[in-house]
Amino acid sequence: MKEIYFRTVYLEPGMFFNFHYKLNIFMTNELNKNLYIEKIPFRKGMKTDTTDYTLVLNISCHNDEFTVTGPTMYRKDQEIDFYLNIPYKKIPKIKEQAVYFLNYVELGLIDILREDAEKYDIHSALNKVKQSVIDLDNTNELLTFIED
Repeated sequence: MKEIYFRTVYLEPGMFFNFHYKLNIFMTNELNKNLYIEKIPFRKGMKTDTTDYTLVLNISCHNDEFTVTGPTMYRKDQEIDFYLNIPYKKIPKIKEQAVYFLNYVELGLIDILREDAEKYDIHSALNKVKQSVIDLDNTNELLTFIED
């Protein structure tokens, strides 16, 4: 795969993740630095080798339990999109929000990769990303609140 990235975080009305888009980019870069996935295992509807594709994780927060939906393949853009439907939890501290978010990214990647998840050591890679977030200096611009 070329890379993994988070396209966006969708929230229902009244829900709020207050981490900055730059923190999202930082987490994406850290994830790609610590995890290389050769390809997504074939699923129903997948007719293409995914080695040269980008894995896009669309995040949706809601009041239900965690689910993973997809894939949607975009051959022209060479992207495979999955939706991680994360249960919303109000968390006041940005670092804690990011770690909560990354815990579900880990679960999502395990679901997406299925039997290959262990081969890629998803748990170890995501722990490194979480630690990178935790190690950020509290005055770092990545940890500034987004104003409403």
